[in-house]
Amino acid sequence: MKTRRHVLVWTRKLILMLSAFGLCLILLFPLLWMFSGSIKSISETFDVPPTLLPQHPTTTAYEQLLRMTDFVLFFRNSLIASLSSSAIALFLSLGASMVSLATG
Repeated sequence: MKTRRHVLVWTRKLILMLSAFGLCLILLFPLLWMFSGSIKSISETFDVPPTLLPQHPTTTAYEQLLRMTDFVLFFRNSLIASLSSSAIALFLSLGASMVSLATG
């Protein structure tokens, strides 16, 4: 009886792990697709049927991004805005939790 229960527990764990792995693959696939598209040439991007991995990877899109825009400035501004809003939210939440604990 103990071995059968042990097998059932491991079977459930295996099913859970495989489900989690499958969910991770489903969630990460769009990121892989976007990155793959960013290193493809223009003609390869519009090929039918589409390919996941480019046959001739290129960094032309990234070179144009850095040369033709102020991407570094935009990224820095986004980083400052996101970090400051996170810090403010953390500070306010910490203060609210301290008040809650003190009056609780």
